[in-house]
Amino acid sequence: MTKEQEIRNAIVDRLLDQTLAADRVYPMQREPSPTDVMPQIAIYTLETPSENQRGNVGERRASQVKVVLYEKGPHKPATEAASADFKLDAIREQVENLLNVQEDYLGVSRVVQKSYQGFRTETNKDQPQQAELRLACVLTYNFDYIYDNKGAQ
Repeated sequence: MTKEQEIRNAIVDRLLDQTLAADRVYPMQREPSPTDVMPQIAIYTLETPSENQRGNVGERRASQVKVVLYEKGPHKPATEAASADFKLDAIREQVENLLNVQEDYLGVSRVVQKSYQGFRTETNKDQPQQAELRLACVLTYNFDYIYDNKGAQ
């Protein structure tokens, strides 16, 4: 298993059954279908640049991980609580509370730093044929770790 897979799986383990998404947490890029139960969470690695370290320590890698929260709601909700925005804010707050703990590297070995880079919300409101408004909130985390490259054995 790669370090990126280990990080994604650790995030899944932390979030599974601890948020409004319940067991709908996936360690991969995934776009929910219109009939899927919401909310859902997908976790994927966007990039992992590396830099050699002095003293034959290995490489320091900075794995950028995206945690994508999906929610839907009516285009014209009867109440604020029924809106996709309100529901997405609720699950985002749950995820941030679980993942944004200082000095908590989720049990992943050789991680030396974890940082939260913030979030961005995306919508499908430009697609009027959709029955419901669908929102995606993308949270970005960086996990810096030391990769011990032993080469081919």
